[in-house]
Amino acid sequence: MIKQKLKEAEKHPYIGWFREQLKITNTKVQKWSDWNDEMMYEAYVSSRRVHVPIPIDSFSFLVALHEIGHISTGERLYSYLSEYNSEKWAMRRAKEVYNVVDSEYEEDAKLYVLKHLVMDLLDTELTLPKVKPYVKEWIGLNDQQIAKHILKLNKNKQLHCKINVEHWKSIANGKHINTITRNSKKGFRHNKTVQRSIQRAKRATSFICSYLTRSYNFFSRHL
Repeated sequence: MIKQKLKEAEKHPYIGWFREQLKITNTKVQKWSDWNDEMMYEAYVSSRRVHVPIPIDSFSFLVALHEIGHISTGERLYSYLSEYNSEKWAMRRAKEVYNVVDSEYEEDAKLYVLKHLVMDLLDTELTLPKVKPYVKEWIGLNDQQIAKHILKLNKNKQLHCKINVEHWKSIANGKHINTITRNSKKGFRHNKTVQRSIQRAKRATSFICSYLTRSYNFFSRHL
């Protein structure tokens, strides 16, 4: 079935472009999968291998490039920064080399990075003042707006742990408190694993499915 899908994909330029990037970055495909908006694709940094969708359009092409982006940019202490670097790498490579731009993908990518930022803020020692300013600028949210987003998720019972509501309300109201608000039962979780499959498996218990998984159909794009 996959061999047939790969053969059919040859009708489009995307798979040829993707294979070109595999060669340039010295990356190999561990597993091809049919394009599915609920599939979790992976990058295995230490072995320079990826599990990717068969690229048949600009969106699936960028998703596949995103996984190579993890190989090319490496892991970071915080998940949000690792995802941001991979997203920017994929979109820049697609635009500069192949003139591929997908505005829907970029909007989805911003939401995806925001999800990881929220997880880092709740599960590690990361505080809002330490978040990279260029990431905040790219996702289009300041500290107050991020705090309001967390409060909204909490109200909708979409968080995996109890939060200090007063702390986040104070930030939402413009009072920056540079303190750590981690889940005391779970402690700090530094995302140092080189295999994102392990990283995501651990986090699968952190958020309900509607919030954890990347939404490729954009239904939850707007905050």
